[in-house]
Amino acid sequence: MQAKTTHNKTKYAVVIGGSNIDICATSQNDLSEKTSNPGKITTSLGGVGRNIAENLALLGIDCRLISAVGLDIYGDRIIAQGKEVGINMDHVSKLKHSSTSTYVSILDQGGDMSIAISDMSIAEQINIDNHKTLIERAEIVIADTNIGEPTLTKLIGLMGNQPLIIDAVSDIKAPRVIPHLNSIHTLKVNNSEAISICGENMTLKHMAKILHKKGVKNIFITLGEKGVFYSDGIHQDIIETEPYKVINSNGAGDAFSAAVGFSYLQGWDIFKTAFFAQNAARIALSHENTINPQMSIRAINNLEEN
Repeated sequence: MQAKTTHNKTKYAVVIGGSNIDICATSQNDLSEKTSNPGKITTSLGGVGRNIAENLALLGIDCRLISAVGLDIYGDRIIAQGKEVGINMDHVSKLKHSSTSTYVSILDQGGDMSIAISDMSIAEQINIDNHKTLIERAEIVIADTNIGEPTLTKLIGLMGNQPLIIDAVSDIKAPRVIPHLNSIHTLKVNNSEAISICGENMTLKHMAKILHKKGVKNIFITLGEKGVFYSDGIHQDIIETEPYKVINSNGAGDAFSAAVGFSYLQGWDIFKTAFFAQNAARIALSHENTINPQMSIRAINNLEEN
């Protein structure tokens, strides 16, 4: 199912969300608590919103990022690198009395996250007041739940008829979408985030039914190595994934969300979208950094052919 794409220079995506520095520590052996574990530590740029924007740029989409960073060396690095990869960073605020967000993750020997700690309070200060026209004219808007609930409410008030795609980010922040489900076109969650929104002891189909009833049109529930569940209220299924080696699991969900946004701009149906996004996530998983610099339409097509 090789992707055939269309490009229109007048179309652009707006991404609203966190930008941060990712510090990732991977253990060489099974993790042992309360002691030092030998391993490898890498530093890269991250933040769900920023990651989605970079993946979109790598896929050839004109992308405008609305975010906030500190007036520090990390903030300078995020803005400079974003420009290098083709993200429009003109709408990223530099805040004098705040530090750039930092995300620290500990991965086990297999590359799966064991625990993570995030200092992302600056994301609550993302201000969209001066970006009304930018948002109104966007072809799609993608937001992560790192932004404060008041900002999410304000965003929905600024939206026109274009779709709002939400990445739920985490179990703790996912419930922020509950009051706004009727305004969300596409919701991307993992299984635990879906549970935090819908409640426990439910099947995937039951959770999808609840979300559709609340107004969400398209739902993607990522299931890790088991694949992804998708539903548009008519078509729903699980796309299983082929076995693959995981180097770093941090950026997979962000790549998936970016690919969903990309697919919408192509006018693809939900099955093709889920299939394409699943393979984009696999490419993200195969690199030690949060973003795989080899992410591209060609790379995804090649993966589909193998």
